[in-house]
Amino acid sequence: MVYLTYTVQQVFTPATPAQLNFIDRVAITKQLVDALQTPGKQLIVYGESGSGKSTLLLNKLRQTYADHVTTRCGVETTYEKLLCSAFDQLNPYYVEGRNSQRGRSITPSIRADFLRIKTSIDANFSKSVGQVDSRMLPPQLTAERLAQFLGEQGMCWVVEDFHRMAPPEKLPFAQLLKVFSDMSAEYPDVKTVTIGATETARQVVEYDPDMSKRVSELHVPLMTTRELEDIILHGQELLHVDFSAIVDDIVHYSIGMPAVCHQLALNVCLEKDVTERQPIEVSLTRNDLRPALDRYVNESSDTIKAKFERAFKFRIVRKYDNVRLILAALASGPLPGMSFPDILAKIRLSENKYPKENLRRFLKELSVDERWRLLKLGTDGKYRFVEPVYHTVAKATLVGRRAPKHARYSRYVEDIVATAWLSMVSTDSVWGNRVLQEPDYEGSNDDRDAANGSGKEPDGPEGLDRGTQLTALRERFLELHFIKEMPRRDRAFKEFLNQLFAAFDVESHLGYKPSSEQIRGTLVFDNTEFVVEVKWTQAKVERRQVEALAAKLQQIEPDVPGIFISTAGFSDPCDAPYAGVVLFGIDGDDLFLILDQRIALDEVLRQKRDQAERHDTFLYSARNIILD
Repeated sequence: MVYLTYTVQQVFTPATPAQLNFIDRVAITKQLVDALQTPGKQLIVYGESGSGKSTLLLNKLRQTYADHVTTRCGVETTYEKLLCSAFDQLNPYYVEGRNSQRGRSITPSIRADFLRIKTSIDANFSKSVGQVDSRMLPPQLTAERLAQFLGEQGMCWVVEDFHRMAPPEKLPFAQLLKVFSDMSAEYPDVKTVTIGATETARQVVEYDPDMSKRVSELHVPLMTTRELEDIILHGQELLHVDFSAIVDDIVHYSIGMPAVCHQLALNVCLEKDVTERQPIEVSLTRNDLRPALDRYVNESSDTIKAKFERAFKFRIVRKYDNVRLILAALASGPLPGMSFPDILAKIRLSENKYPKENLRRFLKELSVDERWRLLKLGTDGKYRFVEPVYHTVAKATLVGRRAPKHARYSRYVEDIVATAWLSMVSTDSVWGNRVLQEPDYEGSNDDRDAANGSGKEPDGPEGLDRGTQLTALRERFLELHFIKEMPRRDRAFKEFLNQLFAAFDVESHLGYKPSSEQIRGTLVFDNTEFVVEVKWTQAKVERRQVEALAAKLQQIEPDVPGIFISTAGFSDPCDAPYAGVVLFGIDGDDLFLILDQRIALDEVLRQKRDQAERHDTFLYSARNIILD
């Protein structure tokens, strides 16, 4: 078999629409093609930046239209400039005589009208160019005329980045869409395809309610894990390389954004000196991923630093350091982001009276104001950082010491990015003279030593297979029963739990507060953050203690679930203490069954959560799960 030779820049295209390595998205393709083929329906394609809107549309336009014209909007784009740009792109068809394959034969009168309008525009431009660089539209160039000129050629008009236009200019454009819809009776192929950010479709309908029945709205979501994998796997076939060792790393860090996926894959190839299809297959490993991620961070480090500096600069910290609290809360959560209630709950773990109004105000500033825009609101209602690298930088510099390292790919990639960032910039230059606050629940002396740069890590079984880890953790759990000194035992138990969760790839942040002799923190499981409270006692935990945690959850936000871990069990294990609050218990018997490898921790968490949600059951034992 003879293979064509492609360059790596043709295969992985982070800055331009993919052609050679285009991955069809079956779930939304049919709706897109149907809308393109329906006369009179104007199409609005919207979605988050980086979701692949333009790539999907341009590849489908090639299948349904012989040609199209594209106009890109900016904050300075006016309605007149928009018309003029589309008109200019028709010059080859009317002035030079070129015709599209599906175009009609141009009548002499239409061609004459086009040339007359062009002459008028050029004349007005030549008069004003010495004063202001603008082009005056003659009265003859209207939306109806433009639709006629496009219709004669059987072409459609693509308007990109509609959301960037100033609001006063969007009203006449919304009215233009109605004109194009009416003109479809004479020219069935004429159509306007508008591409914009998340709320674009709603904006058009709001400006002209009559368009609600004439517009087809197509939401392009972020890519699924499988679709991102297909980008890499198709690319490796074209280049004759093997990404299998790092495909999960790249997909995880891309968080649904094909542009990031293309960029990281391109960087890996370039670091390995793969510039075109290889005669002998080349294997790409994590050793190649590290410099690729370093390059990714290095290319955006100045931008990241400037964004963070602007977000913090000139802000007076009164009762709450709002920006720091919000960014730290988001950075401690999952890459795909957190909802408003989740962010508030996270902040209130350390600032229990933090007001909703503050969060609402500063989230808006950080996600809307371009001067310090670090966040964006996704279509799923979750806030997240505008780029994955921003999330990791904030996590490395704001959240403080993280859980012990292990081989999970999400942590592996995040550690590389954090290391690359911290090696390039001083955090003092970003955060100024602000002092990073210690978490409300402090760690052990070993924790503080590691956080202060001593390099001392707590002992742990990381790096071993899960079975070996659980065997070692089981021995450690038995040893804990012989420690009589409460603070020492609680600190050791906290470390034990963090390592147990890590063995099952569950991200946990448990800390010990000496003043109340209490272990408390959070863990993230199935993209949900849980509040965790832990008690090592000789007697069973009383119902009033469980009710106190439930009351706190209800006060913070009822949607935040909780876990109460008690080695001695619970005096009243049956019903949940508060209706509507998801709270369940884990006792010492559950822990032993997990450590004996009778049942997996993630299965226990999933089943207990389901029982708490559906049946208000507080303690559904691991033994019952096994027997059921």
